[in-house]
This record gives sequence, C-alpha cells and structure tokens, in this order.
Amino acid sequence: MVERLAQQQYRRAIGSITVLEFQLTMGCPAVIIPMSMGEFDQWSWGNYPKMLSWFIYIWSRHKDIVGSCGSSCSKAIIMDGHQKCRRRVCRYKNLTVATNEFDELMIGCCRSPLPRSCYCELYQDCQVESGTSNSVSNQCCVRLKKAGLRNGKIWKKPREDGFGATGCRTRKSKSDAYIQRCARSFGVISCVPNCRVIVSLGEIFRSETLREILHLLFSTIRG
Repeated sequence: MVERLAQQQYRRAIGSITVLEFQLTMGCPAVIIPMSMGEFDQWSWGNYPKMLSWFIYIWSRHKDIVGSCGSSCSKAIIMDGHQKCRRRVCRYKNLTVATNEFDELMIGCCRSPLPRSCYCELYQDCQVESGTSNSVSNQCCVRLKKAGLRNGKIWKKPREDGFGATGCRTRKSKSDAYIQRCARSFGVISCVPNCRVIVSLGEIFRSETLREILHLLFSTIRG
C-alpha cells in the first residue's frame, strides 16, 4: 500500500512538472500551480479545457507550426477508441451535458470515487440507496467466477481468429444494465491523422457510440 501511494505521488509530481512546462511553452509569462495534490486535481479539472484547446491548436496545425510531414500531411483523420487507458470513475450515471450539436448527451459523472466507495463526494447519497443491490450483485459474480461460469453458462476462452480477422471483438452497444453497474471508464477516443500524431482525444464514460465520436469531432473543430 505504501509503495502504491508513493508511485501515485511520483506520477502526480511528474504530471505537474509536465503541465508547468506545457504552459510555459504556450507563452504564459507566469504559471502558478497548487502544491497540494488534492488542490492540484481540482486545478487540473478547471484548466483542462484551456490546455486541451492549446493542444488541438498546435497539432491540428502542425503542418504550419512544426513543419510539414510531406506531400500527404494531414490528408486523412482516423478516430478510434482505446480501452486500455481506463480508470475508476463515480458510478453515478444519470448525468448529462448539453452541446451545440446535442441537446442532451449522457456521459455520467467523470469524477474519481472516494476511497472505499463507488461514488464521488458529490453523489455519496447514492451509495446508501444502491449499497444493498451492489453487494448482492458482487456476491453473485464471485460465485459464478468460482464455478467457472459467466452469465450462467460455462465460460470458454474465445478462439483466436488469426491474421486477417475483420472483427475486433468489441461490442459497440452494451446494455444499460451493464453500463449502470460499470465502475470504470471506457478508455479514451483519439483523433489521429495519417501523420501518426494525436490531434485530439477525449475520455469515454459510457461506450464507444456514434454520438461520442461526433462529440469529439465537433469539439476538435471548435478547438
């Protein structure tokens, strides 16, 4: 536990130094960041939109700012999700945001839960309401895993399709019941041109749907 906390503090310290360098590179004459890690987290949430717009500005125009990659520089853009970069998030899912394109886009709460809790400090009341059902659901999952079962059926390792497979084995539509129980984010979605540099990115809090992809695309264009 002590080693894990030390690693977290080290990563946060490296992150704060990187943020400091990035803001100075963007021409800020002076940068003031909190010394406390808790205050730094809140400061990062508040400054994230501004820093993301800077990032998008630089790499979407890297042909003119950094230098052209060749005759085909930035001719095509690919958008795809990556589930490996996941993290624990608050289990409160009934949270929506409004954009210029969508009147209502449900993303859920993106804050990290408190220690020994499934909810953040804003939605701790939901922990009491759903605590019983969550514990029962977790007990059922443990029993199924011990019995070698998944969804009531004997689990078998999926066969390898080999080279040339057309499927990525990801289900683009998950049931609402699964999304409501999920306590982790669904990774990040990246916008990458043929130059192989990341132009924009965003975190996925529900599932990789067309609305999520369009939301990132519109945000990148506005940025």
